[in-house]
Parts: sequence; structure tokens; C-alpha cells
Amino acid sequence: MKRIDRIRTAARNLRAGKRSTIHMVIGITVVMLFILAYILVLQVFMGYQRNSEEKKRALCYRFLNIEEGTGLDELIQRAEEGMRRIHDPSGVQASILTSIQPAGSAASKETMTSTDDMDYMQFIMYMLRRGDYYTAGNISLKMDQTTYEAETFTHWNRPRYKDIMNVNSLFRLGLYDPDFGVFPERIFSDEDETWIYGSLPEAPGDVVLDEYLLEVYNIGPISEDLIGKNLTICNKQAGRDILSDYRISGIVKNRASDLRESDEAYDLHSEHIYVYLREEDRQQFEVANGTLRYYYPSYEALTTNIDNIGAIMMGRVEWTELDDGAGMLSDVTLEVASYHWLLSQAGRFLVLLGSVAILAALSAAGYLLAFYRNRSRRFYTMLDAIGMRKQDRVRICRTEIFLILGIATLATVYLLLLFWFVFRYVIYNAMHFTPAFPAWPILVTLLLIWVIIWLLSLPFARFKPVEIGGV
Repeated sequence: MKRIDRIRTAARNLRAGKRSTIHMVIGITVVMLFILAYILVLQVFMGYQRNSEEKKRALCYRFLNIEEGTGLDELIQRAEEGMRRIHDPSGVQASILTSIQPAGSAASKETMTSTDDMDYMQFIMYMLRRGDYYTAGNISLKMDQTTYEAETFTHWNRPRYKDIMNVNSLFRLGLYDPDFGVFPERIFSDEDETWIYGSLPEAPGDVVLDEYLLEVYNIGPISEDLIGKNLTICNKQAGRDILSDYRISGIVKNRASDLRESDEAYDLHSEHIYVYLREEDRQQFEVANGTLRYYYPSYEALTTNIDNIGAIMMGRVEWTELDDGAGMLSDVTLEVASYHWLLSQAGRFLVLLGSVAILAALSAAGYLLAFYRNRSRRFYTMLDAIGMRKQDRVRICRTEIFLILGIATLATVYLLLLFWFVFRYVIYNAMHFTPAFPAWPILVTLLLIWVIIWLLSLPFARFKPVEIGGV
């Protein structure tokens, strides 16, 4: 029997049993719409979770403070000790952010603060005269015999990293080392975004400045002429050079500080010069302020490493009871991690509920096929009686199922698009999130539905001769 004849015969049979055909189309449409709508909601849910975490990816870390006065040679060992405290360190990236001061400053402060003959302000002035405190007023920069002084100060309503507000503002001199991860790759992984002009220090004796420092010292805008120049950092109060003839390898843009630092974090860093110290210069400095950060590959990895986060969300323990042995958390980091935990629990429940519902829907599809089989029994009895081959009868039955499935698919796509427009409107207004239509997951799911219903149709399309003959 020719294919066109089989299609015509199947179409005539569907028209003949119009009421049953409508019931089949409506039933299959409901099953397909339910499954596709579930996949759509699940994909939007996952997209919303990824979007909310992407906005806070720079805060996906725990941190440990580095005590003032710590020797620079101890930093890598401290970072390794911290990594050993993490439950699952795979994918975790350590970052060491420190500002430096003259060696011995911390011990001097402890000695001076223990005396009764000097109040706090006298002590601060004493340390300033010694040159232990680097401020904008006592630090000058020299490039090619040109000396630059801090002149343009920022005031209120500014990002926190723009912290040089007057001559007494602290001048943070940062320490750079390729092993320190000062600018974590996980945060600065967007290849289309340029956050540094030039390059990070490549060898001891290199230095990078930030764009904000160029503004404060009126050095000018970022330009190619600055790269490769020699920089000398002078301490006017102490009457000596802090560092001499360091090569400028790059200029870090303000965008880098926006990406790496958050106004809501506890351990804000605003170093404006990062120096890759020569070996002969390292012994002259110690840590003034420092943080060991441990960046996680995802908020899922972070929440896994937070003890009792489920108990915190259930209100059984206070967040202050968190074990900070692997690092502390800022409020906003804990908030996002907790949010991720809640979404993960909701996602698991949604997957479980959806799986059960999909199985029920597919069972309903099986029931519809059984209904179709019983409805078509007499028609195929007649075909058997007139001598039609069994193979042709099976193909006609499958053709009918495919025609029903095709009509149901068109109706499902139409209803799904209507559902999508309403759903997107609600999500946008309720969550301020614009979801993208998950075209590929929907197409793959639709294809799987076709395959599964076709597989279900195999036993239903094979009428036994005893049944057809009515014996």
C-alpha cells in the first residue's frame, strides 16, 4: 500500500471518528503543554538563579584577616593553612590582598600605645613624622624627573575605593606577587572587558597604578606613554625614597575596583599602587592591613562549605555561630549563599514534583492510546476482513497517531506562547528579571515527547488477528 494511500485512509478514519479524535487531540495537547510549561518554568528558574548569583560573583568568597606586622614571607604559608581548613578546596582560588608599611611599625605602635605620657593624637603625629603612616600629604610620585603631588581630592557621594579625601587620607601601598591572585581570574574572566591598560607586573621591580591615583595626582589620563616609565615613591615626611626606579607595567582601570570590591563587604581594599618588590626591598616592609580571600567557583560550592547553613535558614542557630575557621563571611555573602540554598531546595522539590507529574502525564498519554485502540477496534476488524495486510494496518494506525500528535503539537505551541507572554510579564514585574525563552530545551523536550509517544504507540498499533477477527 502506497504511503499517500495510508495517509488518506488515516485522515478519513479520523474524520469519521471526529468526536474521539477531538478527545485525543485535547488530551495529548494537555499532556504536552503541561510537560513543556514545566520545562519552561524550570529553565527560567535556573536562569534567575544564575543571574542573581552572577551579579554577586565578586562576593563569592570567605576571608581571614592578616594581622598587622605579619612578615611578607609568611603570606603564602598562611594561605596554604587556610586552604587546609576548607572542606572541599577543589576549584577554590586563594587571593592575598595586603597593604604594606615599614618593618617594625606594628611593634612601635604597641610600645607607644602602652605608655601614659602620650595620647592617641600625639602618637599618630609621631608615627606620621617617622613615616610609618603613608598619607596622601607625605607621599609624592616622581616620573622622569617630574614630581607629582596629591592635588585633586574626592569628597562625599563617591565609591568607597575613591578614599583619598585630603592630605591626611591614608595612602595604601599594595603588595603584588603572581602567586597572590590580587586580581582573581574568576572575576576578571570577561574577555570583552578591558580592566587593565598594559599588563600586571611580570618581574620584581614592576609596579601597577590605578586610574584613580592618576586623577588624584594629576598625572593625566591613561596613555601608552605611561607604560614603561620609571616610578619613584617618595616619603616627604621621612625625607627618603620608599621605592626607587620601579617600572610601570600597567594601569588598572577603576572598573577593576568596582568588580572586585563591594560597598557591602567587610574587608574593603583600596590599594592604589601594587608593587612587585625586589628581593632587597622585601625586608624593609611588613603587613599594614591584609586579607586572605578564598574565592569559590560557585555559590553552590560556597554553601556546601558553610556549616549549618540549613539550620540558620530554619532559625535553629544564629549566623554568628558559623564556624569561621575556613574564613568569615560578609552579611551580603551570607545573604546570597542563603538565597542560593533556598533556591536549591526549591529547585530539588520542583524537579521531584515535576518528575512525578511528568510520569503521570505520560501515563495519561498511555491511557489515551489505549482509548484510541478500543475506539478503532471495529475499523481494523473491517480492514482485516477485506484482506488488508497486517503491516499496512499497523502503518495506518501509526499514521493516525502521528496526525493526532501533529495537530496537538500545533495547538500546544500556540498555547505555550500565550503562557510564555503572561509568565514573562509576571516574572518581570514581580522579580525585575527579564527571562529569555529557553528555545533549545523546549525543542529537545518536544522531540523527546514525540519519541516517547511513538514508542508507547508501538504495542497499541499491533492488533492481534484474534482481536480483529472478533473471535
